[in-house]
Amino acid sequence: MQAESIADPSCSEPSEGVTEYREDREALLAELASKADFAARMLDTLVVGATQVHYDLGLFHFVTERYNDAFHHFTQATSIFSNLPANPVHCRVVASTLAAYQSCCSAICGRSTPVPQRTMLERFMHATTVAPNYQGLLEVLGEDDLCHELPRYLRHKLQVDLMAAPPHTTTQGLFFQVCCHNVVRSVLEGRVWEPSFPGHLVTAGKQGALYLLQLLSAKLSQLGSQQRAWVHEFLVTLNLQEGVSGALVPPLMATAPLASLFSHQQMLDMWQGVEEENQAKIMRQAMDVNYGVEGGDDASLVWEVIHSHEPVALRRAVTRYTAALQQQQAPYTDILDLNDKWDIPVPIRKTLSKIPSTLHRFLISVFVAKSQELLQSKSWVESCDLLDAALKACGEVAEGERGDGPRLYKLLTWLKLSHNIDKWISALPHTDEGGSGLASEAKLCLMSLNGREDAVPWTAIISRCVMCLVNVRDWGGVASVVAGLQLPPPYLPAMAVLRPLLAAAHILDTGPPYHLEPHFAHLWDSVVNILDCSCSHRKSSSSKSGERQLPEVLPLADFLELVYSLKEPTCLSLLCSLLGALHNKLLGDPSAEVHAQHSQLWLGLTPCKDTASREEYPKYVRETLEAVVTHAIKFFPGADHVSESTATSWHVTAADLSYNSEEHHRALCLYLTAVFVATNFLRSDPGDDLTVHLVGDRAIRRMVRCCMTLGCYTQKLYVVQAGLLCQFVEPLDYSTALCCLQDRSGVDAMDAYYHCLWDVTLIEFIINAHQKKGEIQRRDAVLKVIGQLEINSNNNEEIQREAAKVRKHRLLRALAKQYLS
Repeated sequence: MQAESIADPSCSEPSEGVTEYREDREALLAELASKADFAARMLDTLVVGATQVHYDLGLFHFVTERYNDAFHHFTQATSIFSNLPANPVHCRVVASTLAAYQSCCSAICGRSTPVPQRTMLERFMHATTVAPNYQGLLEVLGEDDLCHELPRYLRHKLQVDLMAAPPHTTTQGLFFQVCCHNVVRSVLEGRVWEPSFPGHLVTAGKQGALYLLQLLSAKLSQLGSQQRAWVHEFLVTLNLQEGVSGALVPPLMATAPLASLFSHQQMLDMWQGVEEENQAKIMRQAMDVNYGVEGGDDASLVWEVIHSHEPVALRRAVTRYTAALQQQQAPYTDILDLNDKWDIPVPIRKTLSKIPSTLHRFLISVFVAKSQELLQSKSWVESCDLLDAALKACGEVAEGERGDGPRLYKLLTWLKLSHNIDKWISALPHTDEGGSGLASEAKLCLMSLNGREDAVPWTAIISRCVMCLVNVRDWGGVASVVAGLQLPPPYLPAMAVLRPLLAAAHILDTGPPYHLEPHFAHLWDSVVNILDCSCSHRKSSSSKSGERQLPEVLPLADFLELVYSLKEPTCLSLLCSLLGALHNKLLGDPSAEVHAQHSQLWLGLTPCKDTASREEYPKYVRETLEAVVTHAIKFFPGADHVSESTATSWHVTAADLSYNSEEHHRALCLYLTAVFVATNFLRSDPGDDLTVHLVGDRAIRRMVRCCMTLGCYTQKLYVVQAGLLCQFVEPLDYSTALCCLQDRSGVDAMDAYYHCLWDVTLIEFIINAHQKKGEIQRRDAVLKVIGQLEINSNNNEEIQREAAKVRKHRLLRALAKQYLS
């Protein structure tokens, strides 16, 4: 019975212990699964957080200019960010911005990213700017032909640069290879390709066509059906161009991938074009027609002659060019016709035409023309080197042929002297080296005008020599040389202005008394006549002005060109003073007057009645005065090379002109500049207020008016500044100051300027205004200002003056920081 009661274990149900074990095991597995998922999510969150933290730390170090630390954090952020899924939830890092920051830091720290790991654009820029001989450029272009990442204008600019580059700076055939890549890019994009490409292909010949076909064949397997159709259309159209079939069709038939794009009939039609082209070539050879096969060498020589500026290389190129012309027995042509921008002085050109040697004539012509070209770009050293080479070639002419060589040598010497004078004048007023030597050479050059020699300096050389003597300030030498010169007629109008100007400057330098000197009246008449004739000429000349001999009066444009050559402060000061006085006399309005230094020189002088009655005449006077003052300020902005009074007067005159034109912001800037020039940037302000002594009380009042005008349209801060500037006026203008400070917005903007107050009456007014409005904190702040010991009105004058001086400087520095920074 017992044996029968035992059941088969495989058929019995599990016991309670087994069931509990299975349930516990499943619960444990579920718990472990949830924990694993939570751990994975936590890990993802930590990775995203690490990316964001590294990025933020990199930004912080980048802003604080700790670029090594910033580069480290940006690199860590990049490595983590590359493994994150797309659009992570808690990460606000932009991939392009992160890459830009990392690239910038690597450039600053000198840690360059390996070239294969850079972007397409960075690899392109590296190949075109850093890599020698454009290494790796074709690989980049080949990849871009398919992905189309590079801007098309960059590829076109590269092609233009390679076309203009000298042959020795690039590898052979690189230009055509770049043209092929650009055309392939246009074809694969479905755009219109460059029309000049067939000409480049004809020049490259069969090797060029083979390169193009290999380029297309390598990409054909990666193209879609539409792009294959575009390639087929491109090759058909290219084959229709003149001279292309013979180079294109044979390698095309041998290139299987591309040949599969054409039917048998299309291939036969294309081959027929090859046969016709070969037949035409045979006919041309039979007719013995030269189609420029040898022109490549001549073109290379011409290119070298035009683009060379080194004397030895240029001499070699001109020698080869001359030999090629003589070998071809070509008709005579002037070598200057190769470049329309080449020009040489007329006396030198006429003398060169008499030299029988073609080589020396060409050499000197090119040397002089290129020196003149370099003179325009102020390449002084290279220009003088070319003139030295011209003088050497001229010496060879003088020794070998005994023609006009000595005369030509003298003309070239004067031209070199003119270049040296231009170089010296351009360096003024920052250098005085070489001025005396150039002045001696200039005197010798001018003295040749009175000799019996066949070579005399032309007008441009005379002008340079005279301006050299003027800028060197040798008044006695200038007067003695200029007085006895037999000048050519074209230079007489300029000398009519220079003679009284130099005499007046000489008298002004010697000091008073000079109010009775006639030279000032002569200078006045000369300048007035120039402006009068210019005004009459622009108005199509009235009947009265037509009676004058206008050619004998210097045109206004030539007068301004003469002024621009002046770097001598006394002459510039005289011209500014004269034009300023003339401007004031024409207007007759004291409120519109401009500052004129040495105004006592022109008290008894008046403009002509007929000129003063014209409405447009003051306009031309104003424009001329503005041009002269701008030129003076450009080269003498401070008191480094002129006196403080002279430099200050120019700035005040320019400020007055801007004030009259209602350019109040610019006028205020110029007035502030005048104050800082007058006080040597507030370092040499003596007890008697130099700002009022040199700048003038009227200028201070105009500064106040400028601030008030600006405050009406922009910010009320300007009104506060106007009220504070009233403290500079003696006696203090309380009506204007209180009017500015009574404005609600003006009082609100006073906080930043409490430390600039020194007048007790204004301080008490501000305290009262704050008390009425219940502004206790502001009132207490002003009470601290008035409580300072040096502000007390019972102090002696010296303490009060020093306290006012300190606060004036504070205000001026605050204004300069706002307007002049």
